Amino acid sequence: MGQANELDRPDDEVLPELPFKLAPRVTKADRLNDRTTLNRALSERLFLLVKGPVTGGRWDVPMAVLEEGVKEGGGSMRRTHEATVGRFLGEKFEAYVPSNAPVGMHWKVPAGGAAAAGAAAAGAAAAGAAAGGDVYGEKVFFYRAQHLKGRGRVVEEGVEEFVWATREEVGEYLPQETGEEKEYAQLVMDLL
Repeated sequence: MGQANELDRPDDEVLPELPFKLAPRVTKADRLNDRTTLNRALSERLFLLVKGPVTGGRWDVPMAVLEEGVKEGGGSMRRTHEATVGRFLGEKFEAYVPSNAPVGMHWKVPAGGAAAAGAAAAGAAAAGAAAGGDVYGEKVFFYRAQHLKGRGRVVEEGVEEFVWATREEVGEYLPQETGEEKEYAQLVMDLL
């Protein structure tokens, strides 16, 4: 039998002939609905959500709050993102950042107008907005990181709870009580 014929065979014929047994895609964490581990929902992407003082007591993506001209890790917003991933997940967690540019941005306009513009801006793992009278609102920049190796345990102070959620599960956690929260949750879901 030629190599082309081998590649055309259906999986149900090839799998029994393999010299090893494939591991199941449903894990103990799936059966227990343990969302605090990366060893679950193996056929889907997982997204980190955190809750605690660092996110104002609500569920959200990990974030860094930056002041004007100050970037964690020094330099670019990407380096800030990489430093934030390390801060949240520890030095042994390795992640790949596929882009220098953010995958999205959300502009939070304060309800009270320009006078109520905040002194800092938050971002999903990296942000860049400035304090001051000439800034109107907060700019929230979203970056993506892909897990390469390491445990998915959150080590950041200020995080009381964390989950690794599938795209469908993310909506269960993000607050959606007001119109602004619904808009923000939809933006996050669209970026995933």
